[in-house]
Amino acid sequence: AIAELVKNGYDAFATKIHVSVSSSVIEIKDNGIGMTKHTITKYLLNVGNSYYDSREFLIDNSSWNNNVKPVSKFGVGLLSCYMLGDFIEVITRNYQDKHEINCVCMHGMEEFGYYRNVSFEEKERVREHGTLIKVYLKEKFANKINTYVPKNVDRMLFLKSILQESDCIAVRLLN
Repeated sequence: AIAELVKNGYDAFATKIHVSVSSSVIEIKDNGIGMTKHTITKYLLNVGNSYYDSREFLIDNSSWNNNVKPVSKFGVGLLSCYMLGDFIEVITRNYQDKHEINCVCMHGMEEFGYYRNVSFEEKERVREHGTLIKVYLKEKFANKINTYVPKNVDRMLFLKSILQESDCIAVRLLN
């Protein structure tokens, strides 16, 4: 799940990707190109509908001198996060429209998602462009973190121990 979101960040030209873990939330923040409301609605909220397989991407990529060679292919990166949490928020600002910032919230795989207002603090965290994804951990993961991890232990190290190996590889690259 985390590895998929890290790959999405790199596909979006991110030069920095930060993963953080609290007692109940995993956050993945990047400084990539961000998404417009159109991109969110047409691609992010449509499982299996990848922007990177679209005509829009071909047009955009030609304007970027075909520099983007996406790792993401199938449009299921966000879907994999439901293994860890039942509630996900995606806060994003596209590099071409710095005045528009969107937050889409999703409760489980059955829901299509809804938009909410973005707080001042969230706007500051996304900055000029990029994406912040918050995965609110399922109770079983949150309980493990809160029960077994002393406050002075690096929660990221603990997270690595309970996630799949493929996720850990991506997280190790960020440390």
